[in-house]
Amino acid sequence: MAIVKFNGHNINFDKKIVKGKKVLDFINEIEPNIERIIRTCKTNNIQPFDGSRNKLKEWLISNQEGYNKYISEVYDYFVEKCKL
Repeated sequence: MAIVKFNGHNINFDKKIVKGKKVLDFINEIEPNIERIIRTCKTNNIQPFDGSRNKLKEWLISNQEGYNKYISEVYDYFVEKCKL
C-alpha cells in the first residue's frame, strides 16, 4: 500500500509508529468508531466533532490504543473521512 495522497497530504500507511504498529494499524483500530460517529451525526443532521479539526485531533489522541501522541497521518486520514 505504501504512500497514498489524501486531501493534499501524503499518507504513508506503512510508517512504523511504535514497535509492531504502523499507521494503518491505528487507522484500522479507530475507523469503526469513527464510522459510528459519522453515521450518528448524519442521522442527527450535525457535523462530526462539531466541525472542529481540533476536537477530532483531541479525540484521536485519546482513542489511539498504545500511543497517546499526535500522529499526523492518522489525523489527515480522518480529517478527509469526516469532511472537516
